[in-house]
Amino acid sequence: SGQQSVTGVTAVEDSNSYWSVRGTRDALCHRGTPVKCGQTIRLTHVNTGRNLHSHYFASPLSSNQV
Repeated sequence: SGQQSVTGVTAVEDSNSYWSVRGTRDALCHRGTPVKCGQTIRLTHVNTGRNLHSHYFASPLSSNQV
């Protein structure tokens, strides 16, 4: 598919693991404001500027859909 996978790590100093929480065009997300359950947001990778996509396909590493 040409997409990259995302793996969570515990290393705090991993600058490649930084994501920006963004709202939608109709509902902006302001820094410091908690994200509400059910709220539509975008997660944008800080280094690449690409959005995180979720879909109903099995994980290539664990074969689980999370």
